[in-house]
Amino acid sequence: MADTNRAPLSDWQTIWEKIARWYSVRDSGRIEDFVRQRPLIAKVLADAIDELPKYFGPQLDVELECVTDPEYEEDDQLFAYIRTSLPAEDALKRLDQLDEDWFLAKISQLDGAFNFNLQFV
Repeated sequence: MADTNRAPLSDWQTIWEKIARWYSVRDSGRIEDFVRQRPLIAKVLADAIDELPKYFGPQLDVELECVTDPEYEEDDQLFAYIRTSLPAEDALKRLDQLDEDWFLAKISQLDGAFNFNLQFV
């Protein structure tokens, strides 16, 4: 029986290459496995490549990191850290606007396994 939760290999390779080119990726093997098992997250990451610059500008660095909640070791979460030197208030307003305009419509489908966050540099 085919695994319907995964994208076909050729589609997956194209999606992953796009994600890996645009995002900074810590522990790429772990993140690739995590995202491959969750095609909705892969789609959000790919779509975010067009959305994030609208709020944070074209010179954007976003780092993916997979973290394990110590209370629930079997439940990893993926975070996309938007690295910014904007003043905190401005960056938070932009993140809130991204949420309202685009991300909140998607987050309920992701089962708490993915979110955007800010990292101030």
